[in-house]
Amino acid sequence: MQDDIFTNYDRNIKRVKNLVKVYDVISSSKSGRKKVVESDILRSAAVLLHSSFEDFLRSILIWKAGSIKKEELDKIPLKGISNSGRPSKFLLGALKDHEEITVKELIIASVIDYSKFKSFSNIGEVKQAINLCGFEITEGIEKYSSTIQKLIQRRHKIVHEADRYDKPGSGNHRIRSISKKNINNWMTAIDMILRELLKQMRSS
Repeated sequence: MQDDIFTNYDRNIKRVKNLVKVYDVISSSKSGRKKVVESDILRSAAVLLHSSFEDFLRSILIWKAGSIKKEELDKIPLKGISNSGRPSKFLLGALKDHEEITVKELIIASVIDYSKFKSFSNIGEVKQAINLCGFEITEGIEKYSSTIQKLIQRRHKIVHEADRYDKPGSGNHRIRSISKKNINNWMTAIDMILRELLKQMRSS
């Protein structure tokens, strides 16, 4: 499954890179700020990049579901009793719905259910997912954490605010600027974090 996780991520990253290539084709050769309709391709790339990273994190959670430590499992709700993704107390009767499976199977099913709906709205939640899987936040991961946070924040701006820029004053544009450099920096940060995780996966 480990190979499948990285293969799927690589496939998604190719889609991001293809969007950047499309941007290269349609964007004007003039220096300076690009047209919004051109840079919207890069906004799409940022959103797809973020979702690719989220998909990777969910996949490793599912892969490690059967080996998550007790104290980490306490952060995950029992399958079928939480709509928020947050753990909550449950009555014994809640187990009746799962009486035909083993405890281990129920744990794995609960982690999978949690993973399907889990989103990562800040770098803290990314680190929590990494810890849930039993991996350490190494210096290599920490080094790129602030860059990942910028990607997460920018994705939020694009998806929820159409990348609107509300700062008043003459000469200011109504839409935030975005560049290939932004996309490349974010891709590099994710790639370096994945390299760090791969080292730990191979030794686990």
